[in-house]
Amino acid sequence: HMLYHMRQQAATFEEVTEGELENDHYGVLDYEATFEGKPLTETAEDAGAMEKGEGQWLRINEHSFVPGFCEQLLGMNIGDEREFDLELPEEFPFEALAGKTIQYKVKLSGIQEQVIPELTDELANMIQPEATVETLTEQARERIQANQEQEREESITNQILEYLDKEIEFELPESVVENETQRQLHELVQRSQMQGATEDQLVEQQEEIFDHANKQAEVNVKVGFSLSQIAEKESIAATNEEILQRAGFMAEQSGVSPKKYFKRWCPAHFRKHNEPTR
Repeated sequence: HMLYHMRQQAATFEEVTEGELENDHYGVLDYEATFEGKPLTETAEDAGAMEKGEGQWLRINEHSFVPGFCEQLLGMNIGDEREFDLELPEEFPFEALAGKTIQYKVKLSGIQEQVIPELTDELANMIQPEATVETLTEQARERIQANQEQEREESITNQILEYLDKEIEFELPESVVENETQRQLHELVQRSQMQGATEDQLVEQQEEIFDHANKQAEVNVKVGFSLSQIAEKESIAATNEEILQRAGFMAEQSGVSPKKYFKRWCPAHFRKHNEPTR
């Protein structure tokens, strides 16, 4: 998969001048959608991208764009126009359109085909200076092995954390839980926004988001205290390098710089290692 992704990044496109639109082609489309004769945005304000487009490139497969849309385009020729009804699923992200049937008008103005090159030493050198097919293959093998080992360790860790959460009960400090809840909220909101959630959707789901963040915070605090007691008893301590490495990983997950993340969520450690020398 890693090698295929590298080849895909070096892909080119060729215009298809004859034949019908097929799966995995890229259709160049002009389209317009309505609901009950009116533009979609009158029903769902955030549906502009699915309402209208001109000269849009769309990869034709079942996962692209709106569910069921690409299936309706198969067999079109360049210059063809097609009108069709499209029933949206009940779980569609825009609630105002969920379960509704909308109408599309589509014109196919071009067809492009992605050409993925073979992996050769020349291409390997373009991807990574002085690399060969052999070295890239070895890197991919090492990455797969590392990922498998990480998944195994995470599975064991999750089992341990689940056991600690289930078996250990004690009163949690409210201030610590509140701070952790804020951290969880921040991460949940950022993750949702990266996945395309709008501000209105976040406001609508704020109660559900807060409940989830609070429950996760309680688990994290409980497990954190438990692990700190175990670490103290067993004389286990993380090195500064390990702490920084972990903070860097969590900062990356949160989409902020490691220094900013560390300063916000580990203020005591940050001050200790960033105080000016006298």
